[in-house]
Amino acid sequence: MRRIDGLVLLLVTVKSMFDKILFGALILQFASTVPEAKASTCEQSSSEEPGKCAQSKCDVVIGGSQYCSQCSKAGEAPVNGVCTAELDGNNCATKICTQCAQGYFLHKGGCYKIGGEVGSLICADTSSPGVRATAGVCEDCKSGYFKNPEAAANADSCISCGDQAGFTITGGSGNTYKGVQNCATCQPPERANPGSSQQKEAMCESCVDGFFGSNNCNQQCTDPCAACKTTATACTKCKPGPSNTKEYFKVTNLVEKTGECIAQDACTDTYFPTTDKAGTKVCVTCNDETNGGIKDCKTCISKDSVGIVKELTLTCSTCKTDTNKPNVVGSQCFVCPNNDSTKDCGKCSADNLCEECSGGKVLTPTKLCLEDCSGLPGYFMDTEAKQCVSCSKDCKECTGKATQCTACSPGRMLVYDKEGAYPYGTCVDQCVVAEGTVPGTCGTCGAKIGGTAYCSKCNVAAEVPVNGVCETNNARNAPCAEADNAGGCNRCADGYFLFERGCYKTDKQPGMQVCSDATGSNGLCKTCANGLPADNGNCFAQKCHPSCKTCSTAGDASKCKVCADGYYRETAGGTDGECKPCSQGKPGCTLCKHSDAGFTCLSTDPFNGDGDDTKPVDPPSSNESSLSTGAIAGISVAVIVVVGGLVSFLCWWFICRGKA
Repeated sequence: MRRIDGLVLLLVTVKSMFDKILFGALILQFASTVPEAKASTCEQSSSEEPGKCAQSKCDVVIGGSQYCSQCSKAGEAPVNGVCTAELDGNNCATKICTQCAQGYFLHKGGCYKIGGEVGSLICADTSSPGVRATAGVCEDCKSGYFKNPEAAANADSCISCGDQAGFTITGGSGNTYKGVQNCATCQPPERANPGSSQQKEAMCESCVDGFFGSNNCNQQCTDPCAACKTTATACTKCKPGPSNTKEYFKVTNLVEKTGECIAQDACTDTYFPTTDKAGTKVCVTCNDETNGGIKDCKTCISKDSVGIVKELTLTCSTCKTDTNKPNVVGSQCFVCPNNDSTKDCGKCSADNLCEECSGGKVLTPTKLCLEDCSGLPGYFMDTEAKQCVSCSKDCKECTGKATQCTACSPGRMLVYDKEGAYPYGTCVDQCVVAEGTVPGTCGTCGAKIGGTAYCSKCNVAAEVPVNGVCETNNARNAPCAEADNAGGCNRCADGYFLFERGCYKTDKQPGMQVCSDATGSNGLCKTCANGLPADNGNCFAQKCHPSCKTCSTAGDASKCKVCADGYYRETAGGTDGECKPCSQGKPGCTLCKHSDAGFTCLSTDPFNGDGDDTKPVDPPSSNESSLSTGAIAGISVAVIVVVGGLVSFLCWWFICRGKA
C-alpha cells in the first residue's frame, strides 16, 4: 500500500511540474509574439511633452489612422508614427527623421520599420532584407502607394496615390513625384531628368470611393452609388443603410463589372439578395454558387428563416435548361425525364425520377404524370398533394381519402357511411352465422360475391338480406316486393335484383360486382356487370374472356369492350376489340393503360430481371424489425462471444480454483 501511495504522489508531483513548465512556456511564447504597439489616436501638444506630436502634425494617414510627422519635444522623432526617443539608429533631428537605417524606410518625416505593423501597411517588403535591398529603402510598395523613382535612405520610398503634394528630392535633382487627387491605386511615373526640378504625376488606375474619371478622379458618383466607374451612375459599390434603402449591388455590365443599387425587395426572379464573403450586400443570379446560389438555377425565391439568428433560405423555382427541373424542396436542379407520360414533370429528384407534376397532372407511385389515377387499383387521387395515394389496408379501392373505402378485399364487406348517403364506407368482417333471433343477425351466409360471404337467410323471419345484410323490409320503398317470411325474399322491387334470397342494388357494393342494370326486369338482373345479358337473372352462367372486363360475346377474346387489369387495347373503348397483355406493350409490364397519348405502363413486374422494379410496394409495418441481416448476425456473434467467455471463466473458477 505504501509503494502505491508513493507512486501516486510521484505522479502528482511530476504532473504539477509539467503544468508549471507548460505555463511558463506559454508566457514566453506570448511575450515573444506581442505585436508592435500601434497608436489608435495621435495626441498633439502645443508645448514640449514627451510622446506627443507637435500641434497640427498628426497629418499622416495610414490605413485609416492618423500618425505623427513631427514631434513636440526635442530629442524625440516619429518612429512607426509615434514620438519616441528610442531612434534605433535612425538619423532624426529637429523632431523629425531625415534618413533611415537598415530595416526602416522614410515616410512623411518618420522612419517606419519594414515588416512592422504600421510599416507593413505601406511597404510589402519582409522584415528580412532581400538580395536587392538598399539600407533605409522599401523596395516594393503596397497597393495604394507607388515607388518613388528616386527612393533613398533620405527620401520617401513610397508615396500615396492620392498625395497631391507628393515628395520633393532635396539636395539633389529637385524633382517632385506626386499622386492624383482622389486616386486609390496607381502606377509610378517615369523618373525625371537629374537636376531638372520637374514634377511627375502617377498614372491613376482607380479612384477612391465616390469619385471616377478617365485620366483623373475629379468627377463624383451620384447617390446611391458609394463607388462608380466610367459614369456617375455605373456603380461598383452601394452606400450602406439605414439611410439608403437601395443598398444591394447588382451587376449589369459583366465586362466593366458595374451595375446598379437596388432595394432588397427588388432583387427577385432570376436574382436573390445576399451578403458576400466581404460583408457587402449584393444582388446576384440564382446560379451564383460562390454566394450561396444553386447550380443551374434560373429563377429562385429567397426568404429569411424565422429565429433568433436569421439566415437566408433559397429555393429554386426553375432551372436554366428545359431538360433540368428542381427537386421538390428546391435545393438542386436535376435532369428530368421528358418523354411520354413524364413530359409534364415539374420537379425531379436526384435519382432522375419525377417528384411533382405540372399542368394539373397527378403523380403516380411509378413517378408518371397522368390525368387521373384510373387504372391504378388500390389508389385514389389526392387533389391537394396532386398524387395517386395508396388506400388503407382495409380498402381494396377508395375515394377522396385513404380510409373512405369503395370496395373491400376478399373476406371483408363494405358498410356505407350515413346509411348510404355517401358513396363510400368502412370495410368490416364478412357474414358470420349467428344463433337465435337477434335482429340484424344471419342464419345462413350462402351468398358469395368477390370472395366475400354475404347473408342468404336472416334469423328474424320479418327481415330480408339487403345488399348482403339483414334489414327489416319496410312496406314503404321496400327492397323486397315479395318476402318469403322465413328470413328471405322471393322477388325484389324494381331497381334491385334477386340473388341467393337477397335483394341487391346495382349502384352499391356488392351488387355492382354482379349486375349493372335491373330496371324493368321484375326484380331480376337484366344486364350483368361484365356487359353480357343475364340468363333469367343469372349472371354466373356466362363469362367474358379472361382478358376482358366487359364484353359483347362470352369467351371471345376479340369481343372485349373494356380490358381487364393487366391488359390494354389500342382501339377506342365501347366497341368490340382485342385486349393485349401489358407485357406486349412493354416487356415486364403488369399494369397499363392506352389513350390518345399512346401506351403507358403503370407498373412493371418486379421479377422481370431488368432491375426496373417500379411496382407499388407497401412500406414495412412499424412492428417489423428495422435491423439488417448483417446487423442481426453481428449481434448474434457478439452475444455468443460474451456468453462463451463467461462460461469459460466460470469453468476456470470452479475447477481450477477448486483444485487449488
